[in-house]
Amino acid sequence: MLAYHFLRTASPALAPADLAGRIDAWLKATFGVDVDFKVGGAIEKLEQLGLIKHEGDRYTVSPLDTALVELRRVWDNFFPGEKSAAVALRSD
Repeated sequence: MLAYHFLRTASPALAPADLAGRIDAWLKATFGVDVDFKVGGAIEKLEQLGLIKHEGDRYTVSPLDTALVELRRVWDNFFPGEKSAAVALRSD
């Protein structure tokens, strides 16, 4: 979620080291903790979810409304053959 947020709000697109630096700085300023955010895992997860794009070594993410549609698709396909909770609630 942190990687998605920081990529979504960045302009221009960020390289992984820049993304990690921004997240590290935000965590320090917000919570007073020193961390070494491992951006590789975050980028990998965003790729698995279909939410990230890259040009060279710079990354951007889908806009929030597009990301929500994609996440809904991923969730609906998580348990094949099952109705999603949202669909089940609408049909009651």
